[in-house]
Amino acid sequence: MYFKLRILITTFTYIPNKDGVAEACRTMSEGLARLGWDVSVATSMEHGNRLATREELPADAVKIMDFDLRPDPANGSAQQHEIRRYQNFVADGGFDLIVNQCWEVPTTRYLQPILPTLTAKRVMVSHGYGLHVLIWQKRLTMGLGLWLRGLRFTLRNLPKLIRSYDSILFLSPQKDMGRFFDHKLAGALRHPGIEVVANGIDLQSFESAPEEFRLRHGIGDAPMALCVANYCERKNQRLAVESFRQASIPGSVLVFIGSELNDYGKSTFAMDQILAGKHPNCRVIFLEKLSREETFAAFRECDFVLLTALAETQPIVLIEAMAAGKPWVSTNTGCVASMSGGIVCKGKTALSAAIRKILSDSNLRRSLGSAGRQEALLRHDAKKNIREFDRIFRKLVQLPS
Repeated sequence: MYFKLRILITTFTYIPNKDGVAEACRTMSEGLARLGWDVSVATSMEHGNRLATREELPADAVKIMDFDLRPDPANGSAQQHEIRRYQNFVADGGFDLIVNQCWEVPTTRYLQPILPTLTAKRVMVSHGYGLHVLIWQKRLTMGLGLWLRGLRFTLRNLPKLIRSYDSILFLSPQKDMGRFFDHKLAGALRHPGIEVVANGIDLQSFESAPEEFRLRHGIGDAPMALCVANYCERKNQRLAVESFRQASIPGSVLVFIGSELNDYGKSTFAMDQILAGKHPNCRVIFLEKLSREETFAAFRECDFVLLTALAETQPIVLIEAMAAGKPWVSTNTGCVASMSGGIVCKGKTALSAAIRKILSDSNLRRSLGSAGRQEALLRHDAKKNIREFDRIFRKLVQLPS
């Protein structure tokens, strides 16, 4: 008799949101559905509604449940009735396997009290752990307060949480005291279910992208840098603007693509208007709400990809650059230093120098782009990675591969 495995994937973000975790969850859910799994996704409305156009909706085989886990201004927690509704959905769903995406999010946090009562096998997909990392805030006391609370939670709870999962999937073999601290601790605890599966994307995505992105956005044949990320402090587009303007390549263009030009994006635009007076021989373009196909077109026609994020784990935007055969320049965050096809920098001056170097040397761009493409084929092919998920999950529920 054929047994159809029932899997629940929980995530704080899902498409049409355009962040990396949303895309990784979409890749996993749709890929497993195509292999015959009965796939459900439980997601939070914390990061905006998910009113999608028809073409943005996931495969029909994936069932999506939304829960309003946004914090109540009165006490900082979600409404208790909605938390109970979420917990009851998970407990009564008859799932064979539950996959939590990310440690530090409501869709994981509100399940932790009931995890020991569930008969389903439990999997954590880590996208990095950061509660113990000190992030400087404008107000020093605020930054120290957040760090102390996060450190206290880490010391008291992280070992117990790690042991509560049957398997933990990491994006990279890297172990350190930063974003991969959870991997380091899981190894120290000798967790028996450690697996490494990198982020994967559809390597054919760029082939169907429309042509003439440069023409549509008035770029022409200018040297083009591309920065794809939601406009926010963590993605740090201000550093990208400062570095690009300081590089001051005559005629060059930096193109930003983000989900929505929010207050942070508008303040970055205003800052760029000031810097343009000092460095008028290059341009910066701010775009929003582009389709995935139009974004793929930008990757295909740019000269290199720029990432200036403060905190990443294994950024999908760099994997997309690699898949498109484009070189990249990035801050040293997460496991970026172990990825092929780009230049890793620390600070604005180093980023500006790297931008000048990569735009002045076509041979360097070709060699880096080729190296990145080869690694994408080897490690980041979504079809191969879905087969790895299938193997790991079948082993957990004791079904033959």
